[in-house]
Amino acid sequence: MILGELKSVIVTDITTVRPYVETKETKLVCNTTRRRSDTCEMTGDIRIHGSSSTIFVSTPVPVNSSWTINPYARKGDNGAMQNITNFTIKTIHERAEPMPKCTKTHNVPAVVFSVGGYSGNTFHAFSDTIIPLYATSRKFNRQVLFLVANKNARWTAKFRELLDKLSNYEIIDIDRENEVHCFPSMIIGLEKHDRKELNTGSMKDFTKFLRSSYSLERSTAIKLTNGSTRRRPRLLIVSRVKTRAFTNVKEVVTLAKETGFEVIVTEMNANLNQISRLVNSCDVMMGVHGAGLTNMVFLPENGVVIQVVPLGNMEWMAKTFYGEPAMGMGLSYLEYKVSEVESTLIDQYPLNHSVFEDPYSIQRKGWEAYRSVYMDKQDVKLDVVRFKEMLSKALQLFVPTAIHPTQCSVIDIKIVGGLPNFATHILQSQSPNSPILLIETPFNSISTAMATVTSNCSLLPHFCPTDFPSSSGSKPYRFASIPRTCRIRCQSTSTDEKRNKSRNVLDNASNLLTNFLSGGSIGSMPVAEGAVTDLFGKPLFFSLYDWFIEHGSVYKLAFGPKAFVVVSDPIVARYILRENAFSYDKGVLADILEPIMGKGLIPADLDTWKQRRRVIAPGFHTLYLEAMVQMFANCSERSISKLEKLLEAKNLQGGQEIELDLEAEFSNLALDIIGLGVFNYDFGSVTKESPVIKAVYGTLFEAEHRSTFYIPYWKFPLARWLVPRQRKFANDLKIINDCLDNLIKNAKETRQETDVEKLQQRDYSNLKDASLLRFLVDMRGVDVDDRQLRDDLMTMLIAGHETTAAVLTWVVFLLAQHPNKMKKAQAEIDAVVSQGGITLESLKKLEYVRLIISESLRLYPQPPLLIRRSLNSDRLPGGYKGDKEGYEIPAGTDLFISIYNLHRSPYFWENPNEFEPERFLVQRDNNNIEGWSGFDPSRSPGALYPNEVVSDFAFLPFGGGPRRCVGDQFALMESTIALTMLLQKFDVELKGSPDSVELVTGATIHTKSGLFCKLKKRSHAH
Repeated sequence: MILGELKSVIVTDITTVRPYVETKETKLVCNTTRRRSDTCEMTGDIRIHGSSSTIFVSTPVPVNSSWTINPYARKGDNGAMQNITNFTIKTIHERAEPMPKCTKTHNVPAVVFSVGGYSGNTFHAFSDTIIPLYATSRKFNRQVLFLVANKNARWTAKFRELLDKLSNYEIIDIDRENEVHCFPSMIIGLEKHDRKELNTGSMKDFTKFLRSSYSLERSTAIKLTNGSTRRRPRLLIVSRVKTRAFTNVKEVVTLAKETGFEVIVTEMNANLNQISRLVNSCDVMMGVHGAGLTNMVFLPENGVVIQVVPLGNMEWMAKTFYGEPAMGMGLSYLEYKVSEVESTLIDQYPLNHSVFEDPYSIQRKGWEAYRSVYMDKQDVKLDVVRFKEMLSKALQLFVPTAIHPTQCSVIDIKIVGGLPNFATHILQSQSPNSPILLIETPFNSISTAMATVTSNCSLLPHFCPTDFPSSSGSKPYRFASIPRTCRIRCQSTSTDEKRNKSRNVLDNASNLLTNFLSGGSIGSMPVAEGAVTDLFGKPLFFSLYDWFIEHGSVYKLAFGPKAFVVVSDPIVARYILRENAFSYDKGVLADILEPIMGKGLIPADLDTWKQRRRVIAPGFHTLYLEAMVQMFANCSERSISKLEKLLEAKNLQGGQEIELDLEAEFSNLALDIIGLGVFNYDFGSVTKESPVIKAVYGTLFEAEHRSTFYIPYWKFPLARWLVPRQRKFANDLKIINDCLDNLIKNAKETRQETDVEKLQQRDYSNLKDASLLRFLVDMRGVDVDDRQLRDDLMTMLIAGHETTAAVLTWVVFLLAQHPNKMKKAQAEIDAVVSQGGITLESLKKLEYVRLIISESLRLYPQPPLLIRRSLNSDRLPGGYKGDKEGYEIPAGTDLFISIYNLHRSPYFWENPNEFEPERFLVQRDNNNIEGWSGFDPSRSPGALYPNEVVSDFAFLPFGGGPRRCVGDQFALMESTIALTMLLQKFDVELKGSPDSVELVTGATIHTKSGLFCKLKKRSHAH
């Protein structure tokens, strides 16, 4: 924010680093937009009177003004800021009022900052003062004078070497100064740009500065060769007497020595001369979160940091405060999350206490309550059997590989099993032209395996960590037969010509053809090019995510059947879906779905959509939804009864559990609900085979096939008779159309026409036919033909059925992997739902169950992609980290809005791949992302489920803007009730490992071969 521009000067970007140049011009620029710090830079006649904390700026402009600034980089933290000296800046017109007389004149710039607040803590001293001071003053090449407020003799003594390296002048204790000091320029406050604590423009440069300041000998860590036993990396274990200590240090030391380390155990102290030399002499540093790990800044480059993360949902703090900074310093970072039995909290609280089951409930009480439990009362007793794998990972990081990262564009890593000692071993390496590494490792070491091939490039896995099976600490994961290949992409410094060598003739021809047909590049928009085979063998949205991480939030996908602009940014998504919604239609999606849904709401052109939306939306009114709650419960009860009968039969045979495909059960349930709620037709698919559901799936698979095939052969005149899959598709459509035609005919024969208002006031709880079809047929003034009704109903049948079945499938998949969250949901259900069954009021009280549904939709959105086509030329916003000028796109541009990427974006979500239903309760600021408003539940008061409003389009479970899904509340309430009734009666486990559940996509994300689960009766079920 520019507070003053005095005399004739050009005001540049305030973040620009400018060398000091003496000038007679007066200039004053203040920046109050940063999240953590305010600063003012001024040039001219600058005078400061320390004891009154006043800074005077002479101005030729006849305006006198004043304001205050707090020179400590922890803005917004009331606890830290309450005792910091506030400085008043006064501008004085040179003719109107005399400036205070200079008693000391300096010819170098000054920097004013405070060492109050939390500066007594080493972490905060570096984070809030030393690193920002380095960033602010380094440009002056020591020709700068420091004016320190809230000066502390211990602090200045502790950091004397660093202060001397930044300034040639003695520090002035400005609070005690009665003199008037005069300067040609001054900076008040220190630059701290983002939420990362240990961060500056280049942490590698900062650590080099530290090594120079303390004359540290080692710039790089040890390097080992395979099989070498003569040299051992040195491991520093940070021990503590007080909280967050290791209680079994001797066992850990023995384990580390057996693994291959030389070990030092120490507690950190305030003597940085001593500590810096000790840490720099080591190769690995390990400690509990917040227990001396800040001293990792003295490790040599390529060293390793092992952070032990205690209980309390500290993953975000661990990653942000230490993990990301460590990697910025050129260090390898490993994270070990303790289990309940490794925390001493287990000796203080029962396992069913909220301390274990719901850390968010403690966090919501405030920082003091959270700290008193998780920071002050918690020590760690490491499971040495489990921790052995972590030490083996660290050791292997010092073994260089034969492949240099800049020699590759793609590396294949084959995982061929697990070793008893859990070490990661490279068994074979081929030439850089076709690099393949065969690595024998347990699967949860895959990140370490990848880390061994790259130290200087960013890896972009084509699979997320959750796509791999985990192994327990005592038993490695082994493959049943064929080794699995994991392909990773390395951001290479090689030329385009070298990268093309990894493609075959078909790939290059495909790229040329796609670019030719789509008109080539779009301005400065990044372009994703590669092998066509990258599009196959896994769901498309996985590949789109990889390219999103590599190319940014807006890029052109320039290979494959068609060219698309891929959007993975909420700012751009909001523009397309809401701010300029009527400049886009459904494009390719309409082309694909037209034979199936005709002019239904999803594929309809804008004119048809506007007309039908006005008719259909009133049908989802409050009384209708209230009546549907009972219908949802009745249909769910029918499914539960079927499962109970199967379990009773199993009990008679001596079994305690049943195994079945829950995805199929959810599909049947969803079809029955759609049938009754939309058509007043009972498909009865829960208890009998339904040819309709097979026809629905057949049409969806055909739609996916058409979207990824080069030539629309199905448009050829004889294709529907000559091609088997087209014959099947025609037959599937006939089955669905015949069913819908009969339903429409029956409804019209009993039509009772009336106004919309009266339709919405009907007694839906007692109506024999409360369906949406009845509402549409009875609506006065809407004489729609059977074809349009058929299109509307077909759209709701397919979209409504498919979405709900998929949501329930992935909810169970996630809960089965998080039994504590399942138990928490069951406890809520037991407390809320009575023997009388579920009602709308009880549904409103099922907060945690509704959050689980929402979190499942975040991780597995239905659908994972939204498709649009520009009707006119347009300029898209650049989005976060994109081109500030945006991107010009021509009319007819096809776009993918990747909901999957939005929902898992590391820029807008903390722990984006983790299943954390509680995240929707916590307000988050915008992390200094311009144009995005952050996450705020209060924006949508009374909403049962989070939506695009509270997340500012970072969460789009049902789209956003005018074409947002009209049946969202229907689907969410249906899913909540079905899940509630399942968990009320049963405990659920996966039959196999999570890895055995393969993903495929049609309109939604579903499994390849079903979700096979084990169900057993809850012993204390209502």
